[in-house]
Amino acid sequence: MQIDVVTIFPKMFQSPFESGVVAKALQKGLVQFHFHNLRDYTTDKHQTVDDVPFGGGGGLVFKVAPLVRALRDIKKAEMKSRSILVSPRGEPFSHDKAQALSEYDQLILLKIS
Repeated sequence: MQIDVVTIFPKMFQSPFESGVVAKALQKGLVQFHFHNLRDYTTDKHQTVDDVPFGGGGGLVFKVAPLVRALRDIKKAEMKSRSILVSPRGEPFSHDKAQALSEYDQLILLKIS
């Protein structure tokens, strides 16, 4: 299985996968991780990935265009693929969810919050 992680902090995600069960899976070739910097998919010189919320309000939101470019570049047509937006507000990860996702060849995890 290939797991692609799209984030603005790709180096932060590398070290947790260097030990434990995941490291063993990597050593056996059961899984591959690829980390992608969302800023690489921007078009301006400042590599801007965020914008103000539509309608005002506090905080920032990610621009859609870099996300779309990243997904189009990363998704492999020859693989059964699934893209997942990772969020603390999302559905908790469970054993049943892991089993369902194990049927895919490629998972694209979008960590944007």
